Amino acid sequence: MRRSPLLVIFLVVFVDLLGFGIILPLLPFYAEDMGASEVQVGLLMMIYSAAQMVAAPIMGNLSDRFGRRRLLIVSQIGTVAGFLILGLATTLPMLFVGRFVGGIMAGSITVAQAYISDVTDEQNRARGLALIGAAFGLGFVLGPVIGGLLAEFGYHVPALLAAGVAALSLILALIFLKEPPQRRSSGRGGPLALARATLELGRRPFLRPIYLTGFLAGLALICFQSSFALYSERRYGFGPREAGLMLAYVGMVTVILQVGFTGRLVRRFGEERLIMAGTLLLYASLMLTAITSDWQVLFISLMLVAVGSGLLTPNLQSLLTQASDEHERGQVLGVYTSLDSLARAVAPLPATWLLGAVAPGAPLLLGGVLAGLAGIVAHEIYQRRAPMIYADG
Repeated sequence: MRRSPLLVIFLVVFVDLLGFGIILPLLPFYAEDMGASEVQVGLLMMIYSAAQMVAAPIMGNLSDRFGRRRLLIVSQIGTVAGFLILGLATTLPMLFVGRFVGGIMAGSITVAQAYISDVTDEQNRARGLALIGAAFGLGFVLGPVIGGLLAEFGYHVPALLAAGVAALSLILALIFLKEPPQRRSSGRGGPLALARATLELGRRPFLRPIYLTGFLAGLALICFQSSFALYSERRYGFGPREAGLMLAYVGMVTVILQVGFTGRLVRRFGEERLIMAGTLLLYASLMLTAITSDWQVLFISLMLVAVGSGLLTPNLQSLLTQASDEHERGQVLGVYTSLDSLARAVAPLPATWLLGAVAPGAPLLLGGVLAGLAGIVAHEIYQRRAPMIYADG
């Protein structure tokens, strides 16, 4: 396995997720400082994920046609531009432009996955793709900490730092990243192709509850993520630093769970039981977070949010791979990823509207209800058990 290209790819994805993590606790305060309402804060969060959802399959197809390296370099140039716009923004519309540009360029994650597939063989591909997961985890742990701490010097400072890190990643890509000797199809069409694939795969009796569980749980988690900064400000008087540290704490617990314990838990309890436990923990923790006003209870409830969400994604994806043939596995997982992107595009607006119009804890109550619905759907997965997994193959 070629080390240099994979390390550069890791850095490209890490920068994307680091930037997202840096902005996550900072953006609501940054926008409010420019006079944004809660609904406008939700739109700012929504526009990034909506742009990413639309751009990801398009960039995958363009990389099939014009080359992985070229698209990755273009995306890094755009990422630098997006962070610079955020860092230099003096008006709310400039924040929207910066988020939109950043979201489009975050579609490069699809190209990065395709690049890894090109430069690894079957034996090493899983290890290579695991770098994407590691980049996600590190980005969500380090990003909120950096964003929260640097916000003390001004809301523009973290974004400008992120632009500098992205520029370094661009330089490394220009120097070390080579075009793969052969390109496999990225396996992703445009939005209409993805919609057709979702409808087709969603008709399968075992895939349908897995997809629906993941989508509902994703909506619940994004209700939490998109509203937590303003919720913590209204309820506890937190600023960007405290909110960032709390979100980093959630990310750290999730990473520790997935890296250190998931395999052993699956061997002992099985994916179906862990998915049920994850939805129940997510439901209980979001409800508890919504009603508590004690920061010590909040610390416990956030740990449960992390454990609940950390149990869901790897086990849902594991069942999807078991329920699909090898030749269609990429498409099956691609639909799951697209539904997750859809949840990220849909949830922020109603969550932040509820926060402003009803109460600070209202979006978390909505998230708890959605997690409870996910648990009801997950019960169907639990009833089918392992022998049924292969019946749909």
